[in-house]
Amino acid sequence: MYQTLFGLLYVTGMRIGEALALNVDDIDLRMRRLLIRKGKFGKARWIPFLASTASRLEEYLKQRLQLFPAGTDAPLFISWKAERLSHQTAGNNFRRVMRADGFPKQSRAGPTIHSIRHTFACHRLLGWYRAGLDVNAQLPALSTYMGHVAVQYTSRYIHATPELLEQANQRFLKHYRNTIKTEVSHE
Repeated sequence: MYQTLFGLLYVTGMRIGEALALNVDDIDLRMRRLLIRKGKFGKARWIPFLASTASRLEEYLKQRLQLFPAGTDAPLFISWKAERLSHQTAGNNFRRVMRADGFPKQSRAGPTIHSIRHTFACHRLLGWYRAGLDVNAQLPALSTYMGHVAVQYTSRYIHATPELLEQANQRFLKHYRNTIKTEVSHE
């Protein structure tokens, strides 16, 4: 369950509270999307996902419903008592995984479950840079996807990682060589 939960957070960038609020019927495997019924400020939105995510969710749903049969309005992520998984339990288990991977025990020294959302945003930008897309033009789409009302809120999730800085540097050098250097040499 935690592998599915943490993986879903990583590939969708949704908030942990949104993931924990999901019910079984919020997953549409055929259309490869999930419904966030009540995001921040009560806003609903659909989040699309890839075929690989659909396969993993389908596998998880089979196991989850075999162990704890329930209706489609039942919680997607549950405790061993068949109750909706709590934020605290999910966070505690995330910290256990991080400690097992060598992160320090102190909560302020390592990543939190919310850090997955930051990683999602940075990796999305990195993908756009690598694809040669105009990142600034794509930011409103990322903002909407993440459930933000404005790009300024999305910018809080974007960090100057070495990979992003390298891509920005390469883009600037290309622009400099193709535009600025050419203009200066013609003067």
